[in-house]
Amino acid sequence: MSRKSIIIVVAAVMIFVGILVWALLKGTPGSVSLGRPGAVPQNTGPVTRENLPRNVVIVVPDAQSTNVPGGVAVPDTVTPAGGTQRGDSKFRSFDIKISSTKFDPDTVIVKLGDTVRISATAVGGSYDLFQPEYGFRVPQKIGTSLKSGETQSVQFDATSEGKFMFFCQSCGGPNKGPVGYLVVAPK
Repeated sequence: MSRKSIIIVVAAVMIFVGILVWALLKGTPGSVSLGRPGAVPQNTGPVTRENLPRNVVIVVPDAQSTNVPGGVAVPDTVTPAGGTQRGDSKFRSFDIKISSTKFDPDTVIVKLGDTVRISATAVGGSYDLFQPEYGFRVPQKIGTSLKSGETQSVQFDATSEGKFMFFCQSCGGPNKGPVGYLVVAPK
């Protein structure tokens, strides 16, 4: 074998090994990798984020909205978000009820940059609300649930656009319990 052939084979092997290492560090679909060898993924559950279609206009309801599709939450409060650098960002507050079969309403729509508060109330049992990509949970303590009639809130900034599934983790996750969606529309 000529010297040139050996160099080509070595280069091909190095490229293959590089791609393999990159794939291992990147993680598997549905997981969030911390980008370093030996890191434990934060989410190894179901994929709960979808990209939004680019050619669809997403209507974000305000507190006075009346012509809202069924299942879409109308915010209780919509006010300008704090700070002058926030531009047209809003603070939006929503109430959601959780039962063994559904979130009511099951879809929350906000704009990128908004500050969002979701107050969840358990109805007829003990439930929780969990969204892995945004990392919020109601109640906040892992392994706990809201008791029937109990309400707790979570507040966060909508920093990434997309459609994010939330679900009742204590009910068995998205395959067994109720699911809902947080839609973060572009500005």
